[in-house]
Amino acid sequence: MVGVMGKLLRGLVYTAATVVIALALLVGLVRLLLPQLTQYQQEVRAAAAAATGFDVQFDRLSASWPLRGPELVLYDVRILDPGTADTIARADEVSVGIDVVTLLVDRRVVPASLGLSGTRLAVERTADGVFRLQGLPLEAWLPPEDEDRPALEKLNVRLNDIDISYSDSLAAGEPFLAQLKALELELREDQLVVEGRADISGGQSGRVEISADATGRLLGPDADPVAAEWRVSLAAEDIDLPPLAQLLAGMPTPLTAATGEITLVARFAGRQPLAAYADLDLRGMEFRHDGDLVERIDLLAGRFEWEQRAPGWLFAASDLRIGREGRIWPRTEATLSCSHGADGGGRVCDASADFLRLEDLYAVFRGIASRDARNQLLPEDLRGEVRDVRLTLRQPAELAPRFELSLNFADLGLVNLPGDITAAGLAGELVADQAGGRLELASDATEWQLPAVFEAPLQLDTLSALMVWRFTDDGLRVLSDSVQVQAGGLSGT
Repeated sequence: MVGVMGKLLRGLVYTAATVVIALALLVGLVRLLLPQLTQYQQEVRAAAAAATGFDVQFDRLSASWPLRGPELVLYDVRILDPGTADTIARADEVSVGIDVVTLLVDRRVVPASLGLSGTRLAVERTADGVFRLQGLPLEAWLPPEDEDRPALEKLNVRLNDIDISYSDSLAAGEPFLAQLKALELELREDQLVVEGRADISGGQSGRVEISADATGRLLGPDADPVAAEWRVSLAAEDIDLPPLAQLLAGMPTPLTAATGEITLVARFAGRQPLAAYADLDLRGMEFRHDGDLVERIDLLAGRFEWEQRAPGWLFAASDLRIGREGRIWPRTEATLSCSHGADGGGRVCDASADFLRLEDLYAVFRGIASRDARNQLLPEDLRGEVRDVRLTLRQPAELAPRFELSLNFADLGLVNLPGDITAAGLAGELVADQAGGRLELASDATEWQLPAVFEAPLQLDTLSALMVWRFTDDGLRVLSDSVQVQAGGLSGT
């Protein structure tokens, strides 16, 4: 038995040695033949033109067989419009690698890698919403149909030192400029992995790292990239946010200044978003309309999460801080979630927050709102601090909605509502539901302006009260106890 195993082992060793020697001879032969390809520049140009539909010119080419397989490299490449002979794009270097396994086993030439370095790409969106690359519509860059073209089974792409400019006719502002330092893409039948980094240049600044991966049927006759599961992330440092915000929104935004760090992560199943996460640390945010400063936020930081959860969704903010006019929030947690009932007929929404400073949130809202909305609909100011907020909304199937609310507030106020109505300086506690509620006030220095009731604004030094109300079959019943008011040295109960 031992002798048989020994003979079998020797046979395997001899077979492996024969394969290695054959491959070594083949590689050596190819290494001798590849340099001769430089004599066939016209054939290479013709093949490139047939594959792309453009006139491809280059000054020289080289061929080699590195560890990853045979590779053809074109230098000083120019892509010409076949109709006008105008230069559309240039690149310092373009490389194409061949799948060595397919070449040796199936005797087919199939691209396995593509490299591009030292080029400039200009992307624009025209006034009619059409995207163009190097002045041509995107569909013009698609290769011509060719039934004889071998099916792509895998591909590696390497991009280096690519200058990119993006201009948008629908969004005013300077073109967005960036230099793609490096990007690597690995594509297989069932997986895609992308990693890259870029520097933002021009009138903007910042460094960006991007990554993405996808799983699903990405290549082959039954490919369905739309149904794949995707994960995309972007991390930006020292970023000048307004140009990036305008780029993502595809339109002008009132945000005119902000710098800091941003990390964005999103997951998709096809076109359906599953989750999104954002870590923000932004400073010096300014909102302007027609050049006029509307609001300024000194600091906006925190982690924001949104996740699709069957049968609903969840939004959460953690470590939330907002700084404005010399004051910074304590680190705050807030959540908002909605879900359908077990039978699918009802709906429940829950919200909670440890701390909210309303004037800071209102400043962000005013900065985003239009000038007409600010002047005609919104109060001049919304102020106050709210703590321990808890809200639950229930919409049972075919029944009246129900809610539960509790919160504590201090220095709460609405200033100059439409109709010159003001109520400011309130402090206390509120607990309420659809059947009634309880309001307890313990306020100092309140201000009231009700033109329909008072001829002039009313200033109260103190206001304390307890009010309870209930909804009954006979209507609304209100009970008030221990209402105490003091103003200008006068007091009453």
